[in-house]
Amino acid sequence: MKERLKITFIATIAFYFFIMMHRYNYFEHGDDYILQALFYMAFSFSVVGLEEAIRRQKNKLKNILLIDFSVRVIVLVLHFIFLFVHINMLLANIIAGVLFAVNFSIQLFVMKKSKNDIANRKIEEVTSAEIKNFIQNTYDGKLDFLGVNFKNKLQKVTSYLELSGKGNIVIIILLAGIFITQLINKHIPTFILISVLLTVIVLYFFIKIHFELGKRAFPDAFKTNISVCFNFLLGYLILFVSEAFWYEKLGIMRITMWFISILMFCPLFIMKFKVREQLIVLYREYQQHKINHPKR
Repeated sequence: MKERLKITFIATIAFYFFIMMHRYNYFEHGDDYILQALFYMAFSFSVVGLEEAIRRQKNKLKNILLIDFSVRVIVLVLHFIFLFVHINMLLANIIAGVLFAVNFSIQLFVMKKSKNDIANRKIEEVTSAEIKNFIQNTYDGKLDFLGVNFKNKLQKVTSYLELSGKGNIVIIILLAGIFITQLINKHIPTFILISVLLTVIVLYFFIKIHFELGKRAFPDAFKTNISVCFNFLLGYLILFVSEAFWYEKLGIMRITMWFISILMFCPLFIMKFKVREQLIVLYREYQQHKINHPKR
C-alpha cells in the first residue's frame, strides 16, 4: 500500500506539471497531443492508491482518496474550460495551484496515516510461473491430498480464466476493427456498412462471452455484470465513432475521447482482475496447507 501511495504522490505532481505545460503550449503554440497524452497517463497512475484501497477494502482510506481523486477530476474539467474560454493564464495557474495544494495536503495526510499500517507489510507476489505450475500439478494429481473439493474449485476458476482469455482475443479484434474501419471510411467508403456490420457481430460475441463470465464467476452480481458490459459497449461506441468517423473533426478532444473510453473499460478490467484473484486465493490456500503440513 505504501508503494502505491508513493506512486500516487509522484503521478499527481507529474499530472499538474504536464497540465500546466499543456495550457501554456496551447495558448502560445497550439495544441500538443504528446503533452495531452502525458497528463492523462499521469492522471491514470495517480489512481493506483485508490484502486489498492478499494481492493483491500480499506473504507476510511478509500473515502479520503476518493476526495483526492475528485479534486484531480475537477482540475481536468477546469483545464478544458480554461482552454475553450481563453481565461487569463495567471488566474488559471492560481486556481490550479490552490487545488494542487489540496491534493498535496490530502496525500501527505494519507501517507502519514498509513505509515504503520499492517497493510504496508510486504506481501509476497505470486508469479505467473508459480500459478501455471500449481494448476499443472493439480491436474497431474500431485496435489490430490488437497481434496476433491479443492480440485473442483480450481477447475471452475481455470474455466473462468479460459473464458476471460477468449474475451481478450475478442477485445483485440474490436480495437483493430476501429482502425480498419477508419481506413475503409477514408479510402473505400462504399464498404463502410460491411465494416460496421462485422463490428456489431464481434460485439455480440463480446457480450456473450463476458456476460457468461460474469454469470459464472459472480452469480450473485447480475446487475454489476450488466453494468460492466454496458460500460464497455458505451466506451467502445465513443471510441469507434471518434476514431472511425470524427477523427479529423475532434482536434483537442481526440485524446480525451480515448481517455473517457479507457475509463469506461475499467470495470471490465477490474472484473477480470477479480477472477484472477480467485485463483491466487486458492494458491495461497495451498501454500498455507504446505506450512501447516510440511511433510506434504
